[in-house]
Amino acid sequence: MDEETAAAIAALNAEYGARLPEKYRELANATARAQQGSPQALEEALKLAHTLHGTAGAYGFAQVSSAAARLEAALRQFRTGAGNWDGVQTALQELSHIRNGNKR
Repeated sequence: MDEETAAAIAALNAEYGARLPEKYRELANATARAQQGSPQALEEALKLAHTLHGTAGAYGFAQVSSAAARLEAALRQFRTGAGNWDGVQTALQELSHIRNGNKR
């Protein structure tokens, strides 16, 4: 890989990392609305968690991706009646902790 390409990839990764707090806020807000009983918000939270899982991994944020995957799984379990909000909240808190540390 040449230097120009490497620099472009590094810039994209940095830009993605800078947007993580916004992505987390959107996800936390959707999750809070889902907890209040909104089925649409639950679907939105699932979509956001799924997207974060995939994109964070693609940009090299492996810990964020893994935490988003656990949140997605907890939300899916809740949707099917097999999970509870404690599991969702634990997964969301883990994601917040990792995001605040900006860990890859």
